[in-house]
Amino acid sequence: MTQSLLAPLAVIITCFNKREFLADAVHSSLANNPQQIIVVDDGSLDGSLMEAQRLAALDPRITIISQRNLGAAAARNSGWRAATAPWLVFLDGDDKLQTDFATVTIAAAKHSGSRIVSGYAAMFGTRTDVWRPQKWDPYFIRYDNALPISTLVARDLVQSVAGYNESLPFAEDWDLWIRLGAQCPNVTQLERVVYEYRRIESETLSSFVDDKWELTAPLMMLANQALYNVEDLKFAVTRFLERGHEWSSALNKHSARHPTSPLLALLAGILAEAKGDFSAAINNYAAVLGFTPGDAVALWRIGGVLLRLNQTSEAYALLHQARIVRPDFHFLVTQNLKNLEAQMLSAN
Repeated sequence: MTQSLLAPLAVIITCFNKREFLADAVHSSLANNPQQIIVVDDGSLDGSLMEAQRLAALDPRITIISQRNLGAAAARNSGWRAATAPWLVFLDGDDKLQTDFATVTIAAAKHSGSRIVSGYAAMFGTRTDVWRPQKWDPYFIRYDNALPISTLVARDLVQSVAGYNESLPFAEDWDLWIRLGAQCPNVTQLERVVYEYRRIESETLSSFVDDKWELTAPLMMLANQALYNVEDLKFAVTRFLERGHEWSSALNKHSARHPTSPLLALLAGILAEAKGDFSAAINNYAAVLGFTPGDAVALWRIGGVLLRLNQTSEAYALLHQARIVRPDFHFLVTQNLKNLEAQMLSAN
């Protein structure tokens, strides 16, 4: 097929142990006549890589990237960085594009000038409903996701925010839309199904996140502190203090993949603080500040822990620094100091 007849699209298919479904994803992509299909195998253990190689022999536009298991965000980053087409769509290795995905989304982009075009997602498998996301708003995207994973997006737009945040073990797609929303791009939402989202009983990750959605929004807040107000960040920390243990094993696994992540160190500190392991909490918060000295949440939390340990001079310095970095943290710091005064009065 000549290059002029191909859609100016790269389909990035990420795969971790999806061997039995991978052919469906690839064939649905081929039906759209894209310039490129890039299959990223994220350290699968079920023969997915061999299946990907078999499929790649069918068409020269299919290329394979194999990497150790680093998570979906890292796999997607490897994919889009290898792409040369101006438009991207990310597709999980067990999902399918509609056969006219490229035609309708790229046409809508050209007509509207949008650099992001989304639509509905049809569930299939153990669920058969249709997700019709709410209307796009670059502010409210911070509080509820309104774009499916398989959304048409300009490659240079993804590049402008350095792609996906690899520190995130979940909801990395929502995080991407939040950061793109901060640039307020025009988004076109089609009132029709553009891709199919497979749901299966063994899909532990999706069900895991669905069951703990109350922690996902706080995760977005802690990952993007500059985009949220002080009340949001207080809410996020409170939620992780109360329920973060539900994610502890998954977070520990992801921390092993990304040991220099400030976000994962911050979450580890909050989880340790919740357990009363103040030494581990201090060490993790100190690690965050070693990576990003101006992390206001880490400054606030370590200051509060030091106050509880009666290390008042060090605590005051850190809490004051939190107020300098984020003036709206003054009220949180003041609350810490009031709590200390109350403890001292009760002790007397």
